[in-house]
Amino acid sequence: MRAAALIPHHTFEELEVAYRQAERPLERSRLQIIWLKSKGKSIPEIIDATGFSRTTISTLIATYNANGEQTLLEKRQFNKSDPALNRDQQEALFQTLQREPETGGLWTSKKVKIHIQEHFGIEVTEACAWG
Repeated sequence: MRAAALIPHHTFEELEVAYRQAERPLERSRLQIIWLKSKGKSIPEIIDATGFSRTTISTLIATYNANGEQTLLEKRQFNKSDPALNRDQQEALFQTLQREPETGGLWTSKKVKIHIQEHFGIEVTEACAWG
């Protein structure tokens, strides 16, 4: 099976409700990707809507096809390490994200990663920057 084909573990309606009610950013992003795919959106359309790479989207779809709902869950909630940014830095980042990026367009994980590095001197992965 092609990675872009979606096995319907959930209905379109179930995915939409879960996406709209998700509280954790990573789960919401994963649900959005699968929901958009369930609506018949192409990979390029999903890239445009979410800012995620083709590889990330295709991998998520393939993993969802193989493992279903467990793929969408945020497992970092069980991680007991401290966050990369302290509360003041998190608030400053939140305020920054309410504005358009200096480079224009929309915020992407790569732009957030660069902003964190430049303004706080902290190295994070794009996945961490997005979540």
